[in-house]
Amino acid sequence: MARYFGIDEANERLADVAPLLEQLKADRDRVAELQPEIERAQKSNGSAEHAEELARNQHELRLAVRRMHQAVNQIDEWGVTLRDINTGLIDFPAEGTARVLDGATKVPVATLSVSSLSAMSLSASSTIRHVWGPTVTVPTSQ
Repeated sequence: MARYFGIDEANERLADVAPLLEQLKADRDRVAELQPEIERAQKSNGSAEHAEELARNQHELRLAVRRMHQAVNQIDEWGVTLRDINTGLIDFPAEGTARVLDGATKVPVATLSVSSLSAMSLSASSTIRHVWGPTVTVPTSQ
């Protein structure tokens, strides 16, 4: 079953999500730095010191990837949709207001979106995006 957020619920959850997003971005940046270093080191013959540095970098890479995996899983378990790590774009699924179209009640899918790691609260006027497809159709009584 889908999880839907109100603005107050999203604001409360944002306090938990924001630090995970910051760590996720930092880990992603560190992985991007380590990968070419590891590839270069694997192609060269080096000393014992070189081998130790390679092992440290590989270990750090594995830890960063594990933290990223855990953060993404936690965000998903909370029912929040991660859209972009770099900008910190996340969506909080929300139910919109129903309206009658073509003899049936259409309930829009809406999201409360936060598009910046520095944004620490949501407001109805700036963050709710209504999307009219897909919709849930509820037959109306005639």
